[in-house]
Amino acid sequence: MNINIADFKLSFDKVANSSLVSLKLRVSHNKTRKRFAFPFKEPILVSKENLDKLIKYHQTQNQRTAEDIRVLYAKVQPSLEKAQSIIYNLNPFSFEKFKNQFYGE
Repeated sequence: MNINIADFKLSFDKVANSSLVSLKLRVSHNKTRKRFAFPFKEPILVSKENLDKLIKYHQTQNQRTAEDIRVLYAKVQPSLEKAQSIIYNLNPFSFEKFKNQFYGE
């Protein structure tokens, strides 16, 4: 990865007293990483097993993936596309500008 270009990946935060994780968007730029919650009313909670399947589907788009994983991915895909567009159009990139545009502030 070119350190002057921002990048994003699916990530997670652990949920206290739960086996579930909260799905996040991890943005990296100049060796700095920040996590952003998806802009939904409720956090997206998944099991660690389903998180691994979701990340694999994000990378491969394999149509043999279980329907529930594809439905979950369809929910976050517009936000991923929005993040990609913001990163592409921000010049110079800053986390503050990204955050403002991602959350529509």
